Amino acid sequence: DVNAKYVAYQYLVAKGLGENYLAQELLDILIERQDENGNGTFFNGAYHQWTNLTVFDVLISDDVITQFDMEKSIDYILSLKSEEAGNFSDFMSTAQAVRSLFVLKTNEPAYRTAEVEVAISEGLAWMKAQLREDGSVFFVGDDAVTDTAETILTLKVLGIDVDSWEHEVTGNTPLDYMLNDAKNPDGTFGSGNMGSNIWALTAFNCLGAKVEGDTALKVSIIPEMAELAVDEEQEFTATAFLANGNTVNVTTIAEWSVSDPDKAELNLVDDKMVVRRVSAGDFEIDVLYQLVNCKVVAGTREEKAGTRITIRIEAPDYTILPDTVIEMPKPSSYLEVLRAGQTVCDYQITEHQSGYLETINGLGNDFYWSVAPYQD
Repeated sequence: DVNAKYVAYQYLVAKGLGENYLAQELLDILIERQDENGNGTFFNGAYHQWTNLTVFDVLISDDVITQFDMEKSIDYILSLKSEEAGNFSDFMSTAQAVRSLFVLKTNEPAYRTAEVEVAISEGLAWMKAQLREDGSVFFVGDDAVTDTAETILTLKVLGIDVDSWEHEVTGNTPLDYMLNDAKNPDGTFGSGNMGSNIWALTAFNCLGAKVEGDTALKVSIIPEMAELAVDEEQEFTATAFLANGNTVNVTTIAEWSVSDPDKAELNLVDDKMVVRRVSAGDFEIDVLYQLVNCKVVAGTREEKAGTRITIRIEAPDYTILPDTVIEMPKPSSYLEVLRAGQTVCDYQITEHQSGYLETINGLGNDFYWSVAPYQD
């Protein structure tokens, strides 16, 4: 069977997409599993609390907990509480348990009322004991952003002002931490993984933060890399990926810069940004649109050193090609020299299918030619 936690997540996705029939089918699976287990759980295997508390958290977030056996749900969650510390295993489990008990108590106020209230109070006290000087709230070894976000979500569900949780020395609150210290230099939050970022955004969202549809989430530069020789130019464009799913060309409205103006210059030509290298050495091209930026590194393309070669071609009674110097990569045969020469000089050769020279300007054996020694 599919893990109950994933069934709950799939329910949220279906509901969010407006697939109400499918959402109810998924909800019915969870109802059936709780009925079959008979003890308020959706899963009875190892580390069951990490599955069951997540499911309860989903159910209270979408106000469908009333479709389940709320008394057995309360019994199960209370059974997880540590009588000594007042917590429910780890930090996230404690936050989920406190939120779930609060909503269950609201809908089933007469059932084990005193025990539920004590569990909520002790759970909150244990969480608050983890409040740090910078305003973050986390248990040792946890991701500070994730636990702080869980704290904010819990306080909002319980109707407690987030700013009321102040550190006794610094006065910093969980909101102070999220606004001032949670964000990394690269724009991610906490440990930088998907989970930390989702929790951070969820916390901001529950506090009323909204992202407009035309907000840029990512910017890309095309091409993504470049190698330029001195005086060589390259056209670049910039595209922004917006929160509403659209993409827009922002080449002409974004801010462009290079890390070393002594190595490259920028010129906007029509709808392209033209970068010209003025000296050797790597440099970065940076694009900033709204608050999102993107960089590409431009390396130095080494120009291949050419070899100067003198060619002379004589027919029996006239000169086909006087002494002429051509430049080309170092050849491996005289035939390669003649091939290269005809692209810049006024003569044509043909080659036999066996790979040897057959004619020059239509002449078979009635010519001779010479190639001077390679010159530096």
